Amino acid sequence: MSTLNSLRRVSLNCRQPPVSIRLELLPGDRLPDQLQAAHQFGFDGIALPGRFLDQWLRPLRECHADSPLPFAGISLGFNGSLLNLQEAGRRACRESLLRLLDLAAELDAGWINVPPCLIQDNPARITDAGGFASLDERLDALLLDQLPALGDAAHERGVQFLLEPVNRYESNFLNSLGHAARLCQQLNHPAIGCTADFFHMQLEELNTANALRA
Repeated sequence: MSTLNSLRRVSLNCRQPPVSIRLELLPGDRLPDQLQAAHQFGFDGIALPGRFLDQWLRPLRECHADSPLPFAGISLGFNGSLLNLQEAGRRACRESLLRLLDLAAELDAGWINVPPCLIQDNPARITDAGGFASLDERLDALLLDQLPALGDAAHERGVQFLLEPVNRYESNFLNSLGHAARLCQQLNHPAIGCTADFFHMQLEELNTANALRA
């Protein structure tokens, strides 16, 4: 199955509006002004910045019912990494992802965006293959072991759990769209898909359009 077809299959039920904009990029001194600006500019939804939720959460809850645009999803906002060297670190990450899924459901946001192993968030990284043929195979297995339960939790809440490939300067794992799509194929879970981020793709893919078609 092609990467593009697998993306369509695993993301069929995703409620992401066609064109959304990150909230922190919008002009305005108050959240209602920013939401109105996005509407006037012609966007279809608002992507929420998970790293800054402490700053935005209260006004988001207050504006949710009256927002002129839906909240499309939440990028980041979880703690640590699913590929932390220690099980305690991985468990803490899973628990924070469950809280993020709860918040997405509360705000009617259709997805959460999850790069599984950002270097800045995961200083205690696995660096050897162990009993596997390669480091990627070991990390694949560790991630695949955790994702079904998280996918079930996302499905119960009506939210899509999207893996995001990130460039090699920000992550030592899951750098390509094809890799993410293969994981989604193996999982075959209705609530798990992947994000194609053009910024990261231009650093990692020889041809962005061909990567989407492959």
